Amino acid sequence: MFAMTNRPNRKAAAVLNRLMPVLWDDNYFVAFHKPPRIDFDGSVRKFGPSIIQVITHTAQISDIELQPGGEALIPLVLPERSASGLALFAKSPEAARRFSGMAATDKLLFVHSAVVKGKPARTKMAIKPSTQNRKRNPEARKPKTTPSKLPSAKIEIVESLNEYHIARCSSRTAGFDDLRRCFRAAGNLTIAGDVRPNPYAPERAQRPARRPMIHLEQLQFPHPFEQKAVSISDPSPRAFNAFLATRRPIEEHLQTALTRRIEQIIDPNTDCYRLFTGRAEGYSGLIADKLGDVVVIEMQQGKFEGGEPVIRQVANWYAKILGIKTVYGRVAPVTRSGGTEANSRIGKVELIKGEAVDEITVTENSVKLIVKPAAGLSFGLFMDHRENRKRIAGLAKGKNLLNLFAYTCGFGAVAAARGADTTTNVDLTAGNLEWGKLNYGLNNIDLSTHTFIRSDVFEYFKRATRQGRMFDVIVIDPPSFARTKKPKGTFQIKRDLVKVIREAMPLLAGGGHMLIATNNRQLPLDFLAEQVKLAAQKRAFRIVAKPKLPADFAPDPALQKAIVVRFS
Repeated sequence: MFAMTNRPNRKAAAVLNRLMPVLWDDNYFVAFHKPPRIDFDGSVRKFGPSIIQVITHTAQISDIELQPGGEALIPLVLPERSASGLALFAKSPEAARRFSGMAATDKLLFVHSAVVKGKPARTKMAIKPSTQNRKRNPEARKPKTTPSKLPSAKIEIVESLNEYHIARCSSRTAGFDDLRRCFRAAGNLTIAGDVRPNPYAPERAQRPARRPMIHLEQLQFPHPFEQKAVSISDPSPRAFNAFLATRRPIEEHLQTALTRRIEQIIDPNTDCYRLFTGRAEGYSGLIADKLGDVVVIEMQQGKFEGGEPVIRQVANWYAKILGIKTVYGRVAPVTRSGGTEANSRIGKVELIKGEAVDEITVTENSVKLIVKPAAGLSFGLFMDHRENRKRIAGLAKGKNLLNLFAYTCGFGAVAAARGADTTTNVDLTAGNLEWGKLNYGLNNIDLSTHTFIRSDVFEYFKRATRQGRMFDVIVIDPPSFARTKKPKGTFQIKRDLVKVIREAMPLLAGGGHMLIATNNRQLPLDFLAEQVKLAAQKRAFRIVAKPKLPADFAPDPALQKAIVVRFS
């Protein structure tokens, strides 16, 4: 669990204030904008701190003072979990008590805007209180439960396009079921994106980013401490107008995805992470990564359906919210096996916004690393291994690490920075190893006990055996497919991984660990364990961990599989 600290992080606070801005504030209460599909009420999150912890922390470092006894904000009015709009919090238990007493007298007025589907009878309608589920037959059995009353409401159609409309509903209730019934009473209108009555239906599973297009736009109430009326506004999102025109509210998807990355935003020790993960977060074929003050947007061939206007919209949104100036874009194949003549842009990186940067230094768990945003399909750091690098660094502290298929030596650099006695990085490409040396240098690591060897891994195994080398930790994260010049041939993970593990094992000391990983989407996690079992033969082993992806990559579970194995 990420620990909240009192150390001010003004840059993170600026991003959070753009995502969840303060709408209104006084000595007793504060109102924030709540993005859609973000749970402001949950006490815990799957990853990192709760939203209330975060906005309390943000309030404190944004000079919003809490009252004595109000160590945490207390939620009073919250939009439905999947909806958006203003959220009101009390700054102290006494403020919460007084507001609750006042709210019980039915003095609150809520104004919701929504995208609805149907044929409204008029542009303005008054919904009068009435009892639902009236008996059609006097002889019919009485209902077991008391029928609910339809609340009074005023509904206005403010914009229309074909069968979809933007409607505004003013009422004394914020209950989602009540709002549904009010819209049904106004001409059988349904809220776009509403998955009721069954939120767990297959349709919801197939479209995880879908949400009811409803927004708490305004709240009015008499102030319980002061003799005045309070009116707080959070204008209807632009996504509603975009939905009418395109059925694709892309900025809303970007906002939701970024808000879910609160743990990364507020972490002062890491400034590189994934921002958006394609279909799982609402827009197929769109990937976005943050590299320090640069954003790289990837469009996956055959999956991304938007054009240049969509990419520029995405670039402008990230520039505005994250406060960055440079955005790159690139077209990537679904599999990294190369493109065709008809897809000559594949792999090409283009500057979309701002000034070009050759290379930049990013920070991952306080370790500095070089990335090159315009380098092509790989910019020098596989960020999905962030937590694996941290884990391996812990295992390798005071010990010897062998980093195979080292690429730019990220595993080695992090382990060396965290106290590994020696690291050995093996890769076929000299340029990658030179890049790795720069990563070591950034962290003031003395290279006298750290080596960089240009070699095929199987050739290195022969050399290390002759030299009598032994290691306490070995990292095996090979590509799915690669061509080799010396010796000439190909490496295929499905065919050759068991051989790599088998020939690496004699170099692993008793009680040592191996991290074995792949980013091949077609291979299940169990494949890795099967390869270890085939390679181990009579040597005892135990799988001690099956690391999960970091929170920012978690929406795409097929991206990376890894196991940590301890050998006797």
